[in-house]
Amino acid sequence: MSENNNLSNFSKELLAYRTEVINIADSETENSRIFLNHGPDHAAIVCTEIFKRTKKTVNIYSRQMSGMYSTNPDYLYAFKELLKNDVKVNILVDNSDSLESNKSEFLKKIKNIELIDKIKFKKATPDFREDLSNLFVDKKLHYFTIADNKMFRLEKHDSPYAAFICFNNENVSAKVLSIYDKYFNQLERVNPYVN
Repeated sequence: MSENNNLSNFSKELLAYRTEVINIADSETENSRIFLNHGPDHAAIVCTEIFKRTKKTVNIYSRQMSGMYSTNPDYLYAFKELLKNDVKVNILVDNSDSLESNKSEFLKKIKNIELIDKIKFKKATPDFREDLSNLFVDKKLHYFTIADNKMFRLEKHDSPYAAFICFNNENVSAKVLSIYDKYFNQLERVNPYVN
């Protein structure tokens, strides 16, 4: 009974967090506020809500697109819907090994070659990582999702899955994308494994 109670409280907490994120994203006065999230479930909720609101482009920088939140069912559903809506998706990864082999849980769960072909996967270089790190006060690497040049989830370097979130801040997005865009077109393309 205690285990069910913990699960129920956990679910209530996630529902409350999802409601808070939706309210912030939908509010014209609050959507430019930067707030924090912690943990893979919060990360999945935030990215899901970003994807639902994206009209044109999503740029992702990830270690390898195989973490706990990138394989979350809600995240994957929203991601697939994004692709069906012809949103341009660019994904830059540090480690492309899982994408190029049969090890990527993210690709296994998408599994639709037509959708995967709509994603541009590229591999980050040391120069990109250095330039991106230099952008931040702490001079550390930060992974991110940025959509429509204004919505973002920007991970904190020192705390796994903790991130700064905002649904309407073009200034922060533009600074990060200035580095991302500078490199993306010239970087090596990754051909994902799909069976």
